[in-house]
Amino acid sequence: MKKYICIMLSAFMMMSAMTGCGSKSYQEDVATAPSEPPMTMNKVNPSTAGAMDSNEMEEEVGIVNPSTGAGGNEEATPVMKQEEVVPPEQQERKIVWTVHMELEALAFDDLISSTTKRVDELGGYLESSDISGSRRSDGRESRYARLVLRVPSKDLDAFLDEVGTMANVTSLNKQRDDITFEYTDTENRMKSLRIEQEKLFDLLNKATDLESIIRLEERLTQVRYEIENYNSTLKLYDNQVNYSTVYLNINEVLKISQASTDSIGSRISTGFTNTLYNLKIFAENLLIYIIVYSPVLIILAAIIAIVIVILKRRLRKEEKQDKLPKQTKEKPKTENVNDYKGE
Repeated sequence: MKKYICIMLSAFMMMSAMTGCGSKSYQEDVATAPSEPPMTMNKVNPSTAGAMDSNEMEEEVGIVNPSTGAGGNEEATPVMKQEEVVPPEQQERKIVWTVHMELEALAFDDLISSTTKRVDELGGYLESSDISGSRRSDGRESRYARLVLRVPSKDLDAFLDEVGTMANVTSLNKQRDDITFEYTDTENRMKSLRIEQEKLFDLLNKATDLESIIRLEERLTQVRYEIENYNSTLKLYDNQVNYSTVYLNINEVLKISQASTDSIGSRISTGFTNTLYNLKIFAENLLIYIIVYSPVLIILAAIIAIVIVILKRRLRKEEKQDKLPKQTKEKPKTENVNDYKGE
């Protein structure tokens, strides 16, 4: 019995010695290990609560971020990959074309009809139309049209060439606007918001606290609103890029104006031709005026004829009256002499 007790005591002492050595070695390892900075919880600022990232939202609602793991291992694989940024020189350029065009047309209605029909054939559309003026009584045309056309950008040059063959182009202004930076910036913002939206949905499914759920719902509402705005802006940019805007101003004329040159002979020839043309227009307008106002002119001619006849008769009477006074003046002198003799 004593022997058995001694064996037990010896074994207990050996185990105590081994345990003490292990504890001492563990304490030495801990003392010599490099110290790590203590983990701190970021406080959320209420004024910037809507702009906090996913890690801050996880800390706020008390959910462990799966990207860092339960033990805070920073080498864990992230859930979502960041979008690769494409260099500007490798991006597709977003060009907006705007054209202002002035035309002179002899066939006003035919030109408008042909132009709008051609735009429809190309897949474009008429955005607005404004026609003013009317045909004047002297035969000159004074109508004016302003058309706003949306033409596919790939067919813009061909369309302008076709319009140039239909009428006389007096002015052409073509403007190029590069919106690649604005388009890319808006697109990247929307992508970031979509990533945040997906993360918010994940956090919302994991959240159990009522206050956290309310805050996540508020942020989701704000993110959806911003995504819709950016999406509308991108659609507007796409429409401007895919469809060029053409402002077409059409003047109706009777004669197409010729381009002026610097030579004296050409200037004289052009001036002489214009003078003959103006004389022709004047003669035509005069004939039209006489025919149109012939009833009035006939009445005026009759009145003038009556006035002339009356004036002529009055003049004749005045001439006769001028002759009569000479005879009446001589008679009183003879009568006075006879009367004096009788006395």
